[in-house]
Amino acid sequence: MLRVLSYVEAAGTKVMVLEELGDEPGREAELLGCTVLKHKVSKAGWMSAERRERAMAMEWTYSHPAPQYRQDRLGQLMTWWVADYVARRHADVEWIRSTVRSPSLGKLARERDGWQKVREADDETFAWVHLIQREPRQLDALRTLVATPTGLFGDSTGARRV
Repeated sequence: MLRVLSYVEAAGTKVMVLEELGDEPGREAELLGCTVLKHKVSKAGWMSAERRERAMAMEWTYSHPAPQYRQDRLGQLMTWWVADYVARRHADVEWIRSTVRSPSLGKLARERDGWQKVREADDETFAWVHLIQREPRQLDALRTLVATPTGLFGDSTGARRV
């Protein structure tokens, strides 16, 4: 069984943590994925006109690399959650933006998860990065995947079962 924890860590930041619950007594929960959603997009690589657009940033996304989790498409689930969350809670936001270092991960995000490539650029560390974005979109099908005692994607801290 998977559990999604979502909580506000700091003003303007929402952190989503996806973990597998220990099914056997004494077995610890295992971190399977996490992502950070921020109200401010990094300046690196984004043009001044783009920085004036209403956008949020999906950053520090991690999904467990073990082969047994690949079929679960945890990165895709987190992307869908963010797209749905932003569409439902931040109707004024036009874009969700992200920076990806790996060309193969950027390609996967575009082909599988609905991201659009904006450009390649240098970031603050002078590393080559791929700037991607996608529109927020309500995904009603997520209701069959994610349910909570307080309702879908409630603002309160607590467990979300997937």
